[in-house]
Formats: sequence, structure tokens, C-alpha cells
Amino acid sequence: ARFVYYRGPHLSRMTLFSCCIRWSGGLGCRPWNLSLTSVIILALSNMLLTFLLLQSETCAPEAIPREVEMNAVTEWNLGTLVKHEQQSECITQDYQPASPDANSLKLDIKLGRWDSRRIFRMYDSVLVGSRFTELSQTYRVCLATQSSVEKLHSLVQVALHWTGPMSVALYAAGDEEFEVLQRYLVYLRRCYESIRERVIFSLAVPKMRTPKKQPRVIELPDHVDCAKPEATLNEFMNRVPSEQTNWRIRNVYPQNHMRNLARKNCQTDYVFLTDVDIVPSFNLTVVLDEFLRNDNCDKCAYVIPTYELDTRVRFPPNKTELIRLATKGLARPFHQKVFIHNQFATNFTRWLQDVSPNHVHHENVKTGKVYISHDVTNFEFLYEPFYVAKDIVPPHDERFMGYGYTRNTQHCIPLNIIITIFAYTIYIAIPFKRLQNHDGDYVNKAKPLVRNDFADARVYYVARQRNLRERGLAVETGLAQWDWKRISPPHISTLNVVERRSIEPRGSVFGMRYISIFNINFISDGKFVSCNTSRSFFLQVYEMYVTGYQFKVLSPVFTGHWGLQTRKTRPAWRERQNSANRKQFETFKKEVFARYMRDPLKMMKNAN
Repeated sequence: ARFVYYRGPHLSRMTLFSCCIRWSGGLGCRPWNLSLTSVIILALSNMLLTFLLLQSETCAPEAIPREVEMNAVTEWNLGTLVKHEQQSECITQDYQPASPDANSLKLDIKLGRWDSRRIFRMYDSVLVGSRFTELSQTYRVCLATQSSVEKLHSLVQVALHWTGPMSVALYAAGDEEFEVLQRYLVYLRRCYESIRERVIFSLAVPKMRTPKKQPRVIELPDHVDCAKPEATLNEFMNRVPSEQTNWRIRNVYPQNHMRNLARKNCQTDYVFLTDVDIVPSFNLTVVLDEFLRNDNCDKCAYVIPTYELDTRVRFPPNKTELIRLATKGLARPFHQKVFIHNQFATNFTRWLQDVSPNHVHHENVKTGKVYISHDVTNFEFLYEPFYVAKDIVPPHDERFMGYGYTRNTQHCIPLNIIITIFAYTIYIAIPFKRLQNHDGDYVNKAKPLVRNDFADARVYYVARQRNLRERGLAVETGLAQWDWKRISPPHISTLNVVERRSIEPRGSVFGMRYISIFNINFISDGKFVSCNTSRSFFLQVYEMYVTGYQFKVLSPVFTGHWGLQTRKTRPAWRERQNSANRKQFETFKKEVFARYMRDPLKMMKNAN
């Protein structure tokens, strides 16, 4: 028998005609249509083939940015290229470039919710990471932080170290800043997968300078330098006019509003509330999550010690390396030189003991397992730790804005400015004093400043510093003797007098003189140096302490802050904000006492 097969030219591809010619009795031709089952199988096969092709390796186009390795982005090299970044000819196509509108803010600028005093307008969840919801269901703790536009580059390393969900509250004032913020968010989400996937952003704007323009779709050039987040931000910020910058200097930054906004956009049971420049240690998310899964304490706050790191070193991979750096003077407890009471109650001396091989918990240091090193037993009035706690702790009081009394009451004892008035000429003398952690008398020559072209001022200044067990430090001041100085005029800001008294120095031939005392900044070598630099959660921490929270220090985890802190130059407007918050604090402590009827630190002892 002979068999002949042919396909009709007029038939579709899904139908096959098969004809069979048999010699055994006749000619037979029978069409055979594919069954429904065959069609389904063929369709599934095509879908599977398409999926496999999409998952296959292909050469990466130049337009797709590369991720920067974890250790490549640090404070000391944010503005440099990653010279030794490994490059491969082909990469797995697991990153699909997002559409331009995927990075645009989801909000109506006219429909934000107001704070209690209608000063700031808030917008929740304006930009959500692609895996934020999933990570919030996986982990028990969310990192919450806040930032203004000019500090946002610090988020890069934080997001590279923290592998869980993150909530970031952003602050922008005016259309110019709002435009820069939108542009930089597009840059961050394009360059860093950690930010694109894990971070939820919220926004706050001031009523006095609310942006008028709605968010828009922003497209960046195909080639952007992902190894220079700080330099890129500075380039964007150059477009902000100086008038806007001056406005920001004159007006307060709502730190407590921002902390509450970031915290309440977290979706986990626990919140780790930090500043944007506080970098978590490696693998902190995982080991902390394991520890918290066994936690049954509702009123426990778990303190994570913070160290300052020299900018010449790499971020320490573990506690052992951190202690090695500290031994060499390349790391030290946070704000140890600026104001020791900032973190003193953490008891770093005890926290260091488990690095010894003979310590009972040394194995935890080697494996990285989190455990409670010790309890905080010497809680101080000025204590300001970074901690992890359940999201039921008291909120930050939003009456306190700007610097001072937002996270702490008064970070150090300000040195007094003495103004002597005689012959109708104003002379300003500002002495220099170093803070010490013990009792002592200090006699310091004044560094006088005047408004006139040249003038003679003469003063010695005596400052006695003493420790108070309940309220930190106190300073007693007095005028000692006179000394002539010839001085030239710098610019002097307007200050508020807190005390004025008349004196008549012995042997004076100039008549009555008036002494006005101002509680403001230090001066060193002719520069204003503010003592208000510590980063404290005092007001909230104090209220937690009053309500019965226990503070427990964890090990071997830690956080880092780039730079060994010293008294840096600060403008005078920060002290004016501190003075305004100082008045608010008197009301605050009375409210806390009335609310809980407890006063463990005797804050109401001298209250009016």
C-alpha cells in the first residue's frame, strides 16, 4: 500500500487533512480536526515557551542602571565612583524598567490632612515600594525615619543595610523644593532596588509655603551616575533659589510631626525610630526580627547603642570590629564629646564586656544572635536613646518644633553672653568654656565682639559648673575682674535678654553699667558653637519612663553615625527655637504629671 499525505492550501493552521490511498479496495480521504484538548495543550506550550524566553539571560542595555554594592556607598565616598564594581557581560533580566508615572507621587496637593494646629499638611503613603506590603507581613519591625530634601542622600546606605520595610517622612516647602524632591526620588528609585522595593514615603508641607503645583511625571536622562547620590542631590539643589534657602533658615523644621508621620505609616507591630543619618548594623533586620518574635513585653523599649564612626574607616561588619575601632580612637559612643548625658544611661562600659572570650554571652557576639545585655538602671533626665518598641508608645508632642525640647529638653548648659553698656556703646563679650563631666571652677578670658568699628572691652568671666543628680548640669556665673581688649566688629544677631542687672565695678570711672545675660551658643576662636547638637528623644522617652516602660540594652547589634562629633558651628536661630520650646516644656511636664500622677524624677519639685 502506498500512503500519500497532503495539506490543503485553503485550510487553517489548526486543521490537518490527511488522505490515505489504499489499494486494497478503494480510495479513502478523511479530514482530521484537532480536538479542543489539543488546542489547549498547544496554547499552554506556547505560553511556557514565552515565559522561558523572558527568563533567559540577555545582555543588559546601557540604559538599565546597575545596583551599587553594599559597602560602596558610605559617608566618606558618596561622591566618588565605585572603581572596582564588578561588571558582567550579561545579567539576569529580573529588573524591568518602570514606567515614568510609577515614580510619581500619588497625592492631591490640596487634599492633605492637617495637624492639630493647622500649621502643616500631611500626606500618607505618597509613594509605596513594590515589596513594602509583603515585607511588612514578613517582618515584625519597621524602620521609621524622616528627612528634609537636602539630607535625603543619607537614605541610600540606610536602605542598603536595612532589609525590612522602611517608612520615610519627607519635608518640602515651596514649589522649588517640591520639584527637587520629586526629581531626586525618581533618581533613588531608579538606581537603588532597596529603595524601590522596601520604602514607603510620606510627605509634610508647611501651610505658609505649600507647593501650588501638583505632582508631575519626571523623566531623567538615560545615563545617571548611581555611584554619586550626594553629588547628584547637590546638583539638583542648585536649582533652589537663595530666597527659599533663607526662608528655611528662618523657619522651624517640624521634627516631631515628621517622626509621628513616619512611625504611623509603618504597618508592623514594632517600630525602630531613627534619624536619616543613623545607619543600622549589617543583618540587623533579620536578627532583630528573630528576637522580637519571642518578645512578650508590651512596655519594653529595646535600646540599640549608637556609635560615631571616623569617616576614614569602613562600616564595621560586627561588634568585635566596632570595639577594635573604638580602641584605636576611630569610633566612640554617640555624642560622647558633645554631651555625655545624651547616651550615658546606656552604660557602654557594661555593653563592651561580652566581647571578652570568657564572657557568658560571648558566643552570641560570635554568631550575631540578639540578646538583652542589661537593663537601664540609671535613667537620667537627659537620656535620649534610639530604641525599638511596640507601636503603642506615646507620640511625640507636636508643640515642640525646630531645635531644642523636641527629643531632649536641653542638650547642654549654654554659656552666657555678657553685654556691658556704658557711654551709650554696646560691647558684647562671649567667653569660651569646655564642658566637663565633673565639678570645677573655670576662669576664662572673654572673646569680645562689638557692633562698632573698634572699641575697648574689658572683662574676665567666671563659670562654675556642677553636677546635679536629678537634673544634669548647672552653671553658676559671675563677673570676676576687668581686662582691656581691642576688638573688631563681626555681625551680631538679635538676642533675647533673660536677665539684666546693674553693677558698679570697683574703681570704675564710667558710672553705672548694665549686664545683660543671654543663654545662647558657645564661641570658640571667633565662631559661634552651639551646644544644641545631640539627638535625643527625651520628651517622649521621659513620658515613657513615667508610664512604666523598661529600657533594655541589646547586644551585639548597634547603629553608626558617620563623623566623630565635635562642637560645630551653628547659627543663632537654633537657640531662639530652643528658648521657645523651653517655655513649652514647663506646660508639658505639668501635663505629664496630671495625666499619670507620677513624678519619678521630681520634675514638679520646683514647679510653680
